[in-house]
Amino acid sequence: MNQNERLDYLIDSLKKESIRYKNLSMGNSTEEKRKVLRYFDECTHAC
Repeated sequence: MNQNERLDYLIDSLKKESIRYKNLSMGNSTEEKRKVLRYFDECTHAC
């Protein structure tokens, strides 16, 4: 599993756990996926 596949897996898993973000869409770029993952991380600590 490469890094891009891991990002997809992590984001899909987080989206499945969250009703609020289950329909979140994003681009295919690695940078955009990292931003989404950072957002989930920040939201978890702040919420």
